[in-house]
Amino acid sequence: MRYFHGFVLAALAVSVTGAAAQRADSAAQSAPSKLTSVLAALSQSVAQTASAPARAGAATPMSVDALGKPVQDAIHGGWMRMNAANEVQVYILMSEVTDATVGQLTAAGATIEIRDAAHRRVQARVPASLLQAVSQLAVVDAIRLPNYARRRTGAVTTEGHRPDCASA
Repeated sequence: MRYFHGFVLAALAVSVTGAAAQRADSAAQSAPSKLTSVLAALSQSVAQTASAPARAGAATPMSVDALGKPVQDAIHGGWMRMNAANEVQVYILMSEVTDATVGQLTAAGATIEIRDAAHRRVQARVPASLLQAVSQLAVVDAIRLPNYARRRTGAVTTEGHRPDCASA
């Protein structure tokens, strides 16, 4: 019986210690992220740097298999586009799109493709290693993946009723 009580006390101590560690991890993760979940998963899969590296040489393309499952699914599903330089194409939602704010993005390592001042966003390519650094800029409200067009989808996308056929 004494051994049973000792075992119960040891198990209780382990669970209390584990719960405290889990609360600390949750508190660290509870800071609001400006990255959508897939981009946050990508940033956690890749070592992050605080500043843009000099573009002296070409980066070695990342292995998709080395990335997390959500990132692999997004790449294979065509929702995320990443080039050979490990840059991911994103929409950066901003407080305002001006020369000064766009300059901050480029200084942080983003390559601007399209400006859309009316909708307060830019389409850009951001190195995967700089996603967190770019998201921490004060002018950035959020970073998300673009919505890509889907070819060959029409009125019929599932089995069953076709809208152009009369039911009998």
